[in-house]
Amino acid sequence: MIGRLLVWAGIALILTVPVASRATDHVVTVEQLVEALGEAGEPETRWRAAEHLGRLGVGSETVVSALVYSLDWDVDPAVRGHAAQALGLVGAGTDGTIESLIETLELDDSLMVRWRVVEALERIGSATDEVSAVLVEVLRTDKFPGVRARAAEAIGSVCPATESVVPILTKALLSDNHPGVRWQSARALEACAVRLQHAKATGEISALREALIALSAQHQPDILTNAAAVRRVIENLEQELGRE
Repeated sequence: MIGRLLVWAGIALILTVPVASRATDHVVTVEQLVEALGEAGEPETRWRAAEHLGRLGVGSETVVSALVYSLDWDVDPAVRGHAAQALGLVGAGTDGTIESLIETLELDDSLMVRWRVVEALERIGSATDEVSAVLVEVLRTDKFPGVRARAAEAIGSVCPATESVVPILTKALLSDNHPGVRWQSARALEACAVRLQHAKATGEISALREALIALSAQHQPDILTNAAAVRRVIENLEQELGRE
């Protein structure tokens, strides 16, 4: 028993030391981290284990399963949040990871956890319709402004060229009551516009014009810069349309 406690104390100590400063003889294995993640006791040991698993980037079935379990069942929101963050780093291409993250958004009421789940979906969801739809729903309905803003940022990152989210971002820009959400929506509109230009999506010109009107009505310099970028995209798409 004493030996086991000393092992966990050692792991906890090592996990608090920056990776670059650790001596080579203080290496914690993936197996030890997975075990630490499932241990009862101090939440800090568990969330540091999750954090370190994400940094290691080992996306084995064992690691992903342990992180999903922590995301679903750990009582501490810091542990669940770090598990979600780690899944965003190692869970790409693993069956069930996206589904587990989406289910967490349906059930978990912690701001930290929801923010981290949106971040993870952005990292591993690419431009899939499933992830885009979930991010749109978060932008529309989440009660936390910070989570809505993070969803807008993520939409700008994964913006699919096959399904326009421009009207949704435009609505958020015009109607959300939080300035951070409106700012991120404006940035996402520019990012999506650029992606639509690369895809030569001339069918989105009308939606982009509506977005330009909304952007141009704002007074913040940053958002007016976004408006200028969207205007250039519209001009380029109109030229492309003339060549068709």
